[in-house]
Amino acid sequence: MFQYSAITKYGLEALSGSIEEGDVLKITRIEYGDGIIEELKTATTVSEILEIIRNQTSLVNKKCDLSIYKIEKKENSDVRTIVGVVKPESVAEDFNAREAAIYAKYNGKEILFAYFTAVAFIDGEKTDSSNYISKVALSVRPCNFVTNISMTNSMEIDYI
Repeated sequence: MFQYSAITKYGLEALSGSIEEGDVLKITRIEYGDGIIEELKTATTVSEILEIIRNQTSLVNKKCDLSIYKIEKKENSDVRTIVGVVKPESVAEDFNAREAAIYAKYNGKEILFAYFTAVAFIDGEKTDSSNYISKVALSVRPCNFVTNISMTNSMEIDYI
């Protein structure tokens, strides 16, 4: 669903502080949106895309919230699985989920920890792997959003 993702610069600072200084980093919520970061339209390399993502502080156009259902640690691994549930009442209208965000609380402030985008422009060609979110379908069956985050030495998000 999401082609590119990165822990933001604020997320990296918080992660570093929680590892080095033992500060508490708590995942608080997930959001979906249908926005496209304008700067992505002129990015020509994956490195540029990731740098743009790392500087995000919020979604471009938030459409719904997901509540954190659970966070699991994979046995004998640094991978955490974050499961969020979209509640039908949080979706005002149908939309294409082109962006997602994981927020965390660190040192008393909520920060954008990680940002995900389904849209990219490489050499002027747009790619879009967004998923359609239907309010009617959600009222029948709430949707789960599952992501695995690996806290490796590079501190990158492995996949979503």
